[in-house]
Amino acid sequence: MLKNDENKKIEIAKVETQEKNDDVIKFDNTYVFEGKEYSEIDLGDLDRFTAAMMDDAETLYRAITKNPLVQPEYTTGYSLCAASVLTGKPIEFFKGLSAREVMKIKGKIGGFLMGLA
Repeated sequence: MLKNDENKKIEIAKVETQEKNDDVIKFDNTYVFEGKEYSEIDLGDLDRFTAAMMDDAETLYRAITKNPLVQPEYTTGYSLCAASVLTGKPIEFFKGLSAREVMKIKGKIGGFLMGLA
């Protein structure tokens, strides 16, 4: 039988693994971009999304849209720009995704930014 400390370590490891897996968006269908197939996208650790990264996402967002919104972080476009900054993938990668996959990404990033995730 495991001691209480060992049980706690196992539970902490399970939670950490689950949290990491929560930042992986599984695609319903295989997505092909530049000849490579993708079944998921790992947004990385959203907790490492810094103010500088948010600024980079906003700069990218403003460069590709004419939308002068004061709070772009609530838009689909901003979520895709944030995903681009987080993953290092070009914005074109995200623009080719199906609406269903985009909404998964938007929900994950938007929820995180609003303190829901």
